[in-house]
Amino acid sequence: MSRHSPIPVSLGGGCDVSLYLLAPRKLTPANEFFDHLWNLDRGLVDVRRIIETDFAGFDRPENYVRRHHPEWNTPEKPGRVRLAARDMDTQQVVHAAYPDIAFIHWPDVQELPVRFARKASRFRALLRGDRPLSFIYYRKCDCAAHGRYLVNEDLDVQAKLTLLAEESVAFAECIRSRFPELRFHLLAGFMEARRRHPKVDAAVDAFFAAAPDTDDVTYRRLRCRGDRDWQERWIALERDFARADGRREPTSRWRSPRVST
Repeated sequence: MSRHSPIPVSLGGGCDVSLYLLAPRKLTPANEFFDHLWNLDRGLVDVRRIIETDFAGFDRPENYVRRHHPEWNTPEKPGRVRLAARDMDTQQVVHAAYPDIAFIHWPDVQELPVRFARKASRFRALLRGDRPLSFIYYRKCDCAAHGRYLVNEDLDVQAKLTLLAEESVAFAECIRSRFPELRFHLLAGFMEARRRHPKVDAAVDAFFAAAPDTDDVTYRRLRCRGDRDWQERWIALERDFARADGRREPTSRWRSPRVST
């Protein structure tokens, strides 16, 4: 990769960007701050807040606590679709200020303050550097949003698609405001449901047919691991990395209400 080409940077919401795109293709030299966090509920809302507060508190041991997390500890309810994993007893390590974010890949809690202080320093350098950044983020149709782990039969897909657009635009506006010299682009993916469902599929088709792309945000469809052409969907994102270098064609400006933190 040229020293002048955009750097791909994962924003989560889970591990898939790093595991299935960046690491296998050796597209990034190090794991960045958001690479392996479980952040599939509040997503870019919490990412934006962390950046706006300059990663405050991630170097303090007392901020890493064990709690029951709704992803693993939400009981089933008749007539509702349960999105969470079925493990009612296990506690997860979370950050006290961001209780929806789980550190599921780090069993040794003692190492987290040093590790994430180092990751924060590296991420600050990216934001203040002279290389363009291609941020990559995804939201899953099969995961919760707005803290709703029990949903309707259509998985509340329309609300999740709306949230994806809102949080993506709000994130781009935040970065543009705080780092006006940074050249960047956000690739925002939506991972489709494993089980085909007419209402879900129709909502996703309509969203991408309208393609609410902006100068700063491009939306892409993704598939779950093991689904048809799932690897090709991830690899195709690499073709979009160059858009962060500032030489992209102008597109429409899509606006929606800001997502509150």
